[in-house]
Amino acid sequence: MDQAIMVREKSVYIFMYDDGKRVLSALAFLTMIILGLGFMCLNQWVTLIFGGLVVVVGICKFVDACFFKRIIINKTHITKEWLYFGKRSIKLSNLQVGVVKGLWSGTIFFHQKDSIGLNRIPIQLEVLPIGNTGFNLIRKILIQKGIITGDERSWNNS
Repeated sequence: MDQAIMVREKSVYIFMYDDGKRVLSALAFLTMIILGLGFMCLNQWVTLIFGGLVVVVGICKFVDACFFKRIIINKTHITKEWLYFGKRSIKLSNLQVGVVKGLWSGTIFFHQKDSIGLNRIPIQLEVLPIGNTGFNLIRKILIQKGIITGDERSWNNS
C-alpha cells in the first residue's frame, strides 16, 4: 500500500505508519543525530549547545518513529499508541491542533488547551509515513469535528 493504513469502523479512524516510510523517517532522524554529534565536536560552546539540542530532538523523534503503533480518532478522543510506551489520549473537546508541513514531510501537533505540566507536551504525528492521503483525511476529519475551519494556510499546503 502506498500510504498509511487507514481503517474506518463505526466512526473510528485508525492511522498506522507505512513500514517503508517509517524506515525512511527513522534514517532521517538518525542522520539528524549524527549531524548533531558532529556539531558537538566543533569545540565551541554555541555549536555544543546547538548540537546537543539537535541530538536530543533527534533521539526523541527516532524513538517515536520506531515505536509508534497507531493514532486512533473516535467520537470523543484522539489516542496515540506506542509499542512499549503505552498510550496517550486527548479529548476532542479540549484539543488544539497545529501543523508544520512541507512538500513531502511535516508534523501534526495535537495538544490540550488547558493543561499544565507533562500533559502540555503535544502528541506528534509525522506526515511522511502516513503520506499526503492520510494527512488530507486527518484534515477532513478535524474539519468535520469542528476542531479546525480548513481555512488555515498551513493545512492547505498538500
